Amino acid sequence: MSGRGRRGPLDLAALAFILYLLVRWVFAIGVRGAYGSTPMDEIFAALMIVPAAVGLFRYGRPIAIIPVAFLIYAMAGLLSVLLNDPGGVSQPMGALWDIALDTKPLIFLFAFLYLFMRSGRGEDSIAHATNALIVVALINSLFVWRDIVLGGGYGLTGIRLVARLGFYQPQGLMLHHLESCYVTMFGALAAMYRVKRYWTMPGLALVAYLALVFFLHLSAKEMFAFILCAILFIIGRKNKPPVWVLLLPVALLIAGGVVAFTPVGDVFAAQFQNYVIDNTDKQARTVLTSSSFEIADRYFPLGSGAGTFASPPSFQMGYSHLYYEFGINRVWGGSPENPNYLTDVFWPKLLAQAGYLGFAAFLVMLLAILFPLLRQYLRWRDAASWFCLSVNLSMLVMSIASTPYTQEFLTPLWAFASAYGLMLWYGQKGAFHRQGNSRGPLDRGRTA
Repeated sequence: MSGRGRRGPLDLAALAFILYLLVRWVFAIGVRGAYGSTPMDEIFAALMIVPAAVGLFRYGRPIAIIPVAFLIYAMAGLLSVLLNDPGGVSQPMGALWDIALDTKPLIFLFAFLYLFMRSGRGEDSIAHATNALIVVALINSLFVWRDIVLGGGYGLTGIRLVARLGFYQPQGLMLHHLESCYVTMFGALAAMYRVKRYWTMPGLALVAYLALVFFLHLSAKEMFAFILCAILFIIGRKNKPPVWVLLLPVALLIAGGVVAFTPVGDVFAAQFQNYVIDNTDKQARTVLTSSSFEIADRYFPLGSGAGTFASPPSFQMGYSHLYYEFGINRVWGGSPENPNYLTDVFWPKLLAQAGYLGFAAFLVMLLAILFPLLRQYLRWRDAASWFCLSVNLSMLVMSIASTPYTQEFLTPLWAFASAYGLMLWYGQKGAFHRQGNSRGPLDRGRTA
């Protein structure tokens, strides 16, 4: 479908996502920047268990590799803690709680898949969700400018802003610079989705504005992810090879100029200098990463066990002895009194806790979701496929130095986009129709 056809009412999947987005935003404001797990997040995840179970039962067979790979990861973490418990954490409750937290992305994924298939509303779902992301990003942008222009180094609630390269990182209305960055980034991607559907000058202006506000957050890995998605956006113009040839070099030149002659390049250089060259034994993130390989080798192939390293139970339900053994207790943000940076890594946590086996299984699970979305985009090059792929690629890039798959704003967004993309790809093959009934036709993603 193309053009500006009339949209239907909100379907179940879009309604659930928008309600979560708004409730999460209001709750974050109410508790002055709740970055991370909150009671509201856990309640929402609990409410999604039933539709997730139904979605897995009805539509899980064509994508069985996803739950099977996660089950291998979970069993590796659980078995290893029974066999190789390093001590310091209440077990096996710590392992069970950690696995339960890691299950939330799959709960959201299969719940959204069920809601999509039940409503069968097509691309209206993505349109409604992206509109909500744009609205939230626009409102937040006003407070980003407030932090930058009027804040004087302090956020909306008087919290001291983090300085980077002589600039303060804004927190906006989200009251945390990373969540404000995420909201603005995916708001900009949502605006690009609209431009891909309806190429208009006001739409391009909206993209430019939100991209500018996003880059003001000065967060390196998110910038890299956004540039990657923008390149896919430019080269993905269907049936227009001359546009690729002209726009891609221009985009690369602009990106190179931005990196070379603006503070953006300084951000990348400073991050590399800080985490790779200098202070490698003083940064929690780098020490956790280097230690994870030693732990995986020691407890080969299952790791040290769930809840023992770089996970919430490892310091909330005691304090893992591994932190003492590898000197992490002496690193800023890694001590029992100040453990705020112990969950700043994602892949090192998987490697240490579930070993090489669990690490590989989790990677297979993510790739089993990513590859169908990539194939869907390469086949149709439509707006919805691009957005779903961009969300997944962004999450994968950001996971190199953060924990997006367990971040409470990003996890439902990833699940929403992934479920829709899987519905498109496998729905075209009739795989889901053979297992369960949908109440409407599947959108085949032909909106340019």
